[in-house]
Amino acid sequence: MHSKTPGHPENILTPGVEITTGPLGQGFANGVGMGMAQKHLEALFNREGFPVIDHFVYCICSDGDLMEGVSYESASLAGHLGLDNLIYLYDDNQVTIDGPTSLAFSEDVTKRFEAAGWEVSVVEIQNGSIAIGFFCRPATARCCCTAFCI
Repeated sequence: MHSKTPGHPENILTPGVEITTGPLGQGFANGVGMGMAQKHLEALFNREGFPVIDHFVYCICSDGDLMEGVSYESASLAGHLGLDNLIYLYDDNQVTIDGPTSLAFSEDVTKRFEAAGWEVSVVEIQNGSIAIGFFCRPATARCCCTAFCI
């Protein structure tokens, strides 16, 4: 369909996508792994006054991703470890490959993330767009994992 964001992100097709992910939920766990790796590198290489490793890991996830157990297992681990370098954008459009999420999914995703120790913000889209600067806001806070439900 010539989409800039195909159903399964592929790093060779989509600019900015660093990891090709397979089954739903795997990309979510990949992001947590990247956050863990960054924290390890911070511990090895950062020195006082020289924070050479200090970036954020941004991930996009969907309803289908969050219907898979691996996403919640890794979200729980991220919250437990206090990975303050994770920023997830959750496309809460209530659509899956099978149709509306109401067919098989009725969890309150925001409460589940909060229970796992994440900071959660619900973002309302105005006129079909969002100011991307809004998602950079937590870069100064660094208190815990962050999820934006859009």
